[in-house]
Amino acid sequence: MLSNYLRTAVRAFARHRLHFVLNLAGLTLGLTAALLIALYASFEASYDQFQPNADRVWRIEQYYPAMAAGIPLTNKNAINRLRQQPGIEDVLTIEPLTPGTEFRGGEQRFQLDGVMGVSANATDFIALQLLSGNLTQVLNTPNQLAVSARYAQMLFGELNVVGRTLQQGDHQWPIGTVFSDLPQNSHFAFNALHQLSPFEENYQHNT
Repeated sequence: MLSNYLRTAVRAFARHRLHFVLNLAGLTLGLTAALLIALYASFEASYDQFQPNADRVWRIEQYYPAMAAGIPLTNKNAINRLRQQPGIEDVLTIEPLTPGTEFRGGEQRFQLDGVMGVSANATDFIALQLLSGNLTQVLNTPNQLAVSARYAQMLFGELNVVGRTLQQGDHQWPIGTVFSDLPQNSHFAFNALHQLSPFEENYQHNT
């Protein structure tokens, strides 16, 4: 019986080749589109799911009516109120340096983005794979940097950079830690971390 089906299919193909090719092309295109949509949806749903306690962590946004959008910014008073709310166990605060801040490594100068001050509890919220150094020490010591593997390679051409120093104007930043690059499916987008500065009265913070 199977051979009869095969002979019938071959005859139909021979008689209606264009129709067969169009059907096959449509089926292939439809399956490819469905697969791509499924992969995209899976990727979007995976954002930050690998972070510690991901199901219990919320990002705070400030809504701007003029822009009709929420932006992950807040201020000192809002953070202090959050800490006092029942059910809030802890708050992570991230404060970016001005994008494009110039750093110097040896004779080379770099415009670096994604350099952020972060509260010492960062590892309770962010899964970082350390390649070398002590992140806890960096986040509890003023004027030290933890850099990503990409930045270590870009700045010094190698990963073994703990103990090296970056210069920012008259300010020196010893490197105390190197961590693996963040995955693409994360809302966090930093390339270097340092101890969070004390709150300024009117400064807005990314949390």
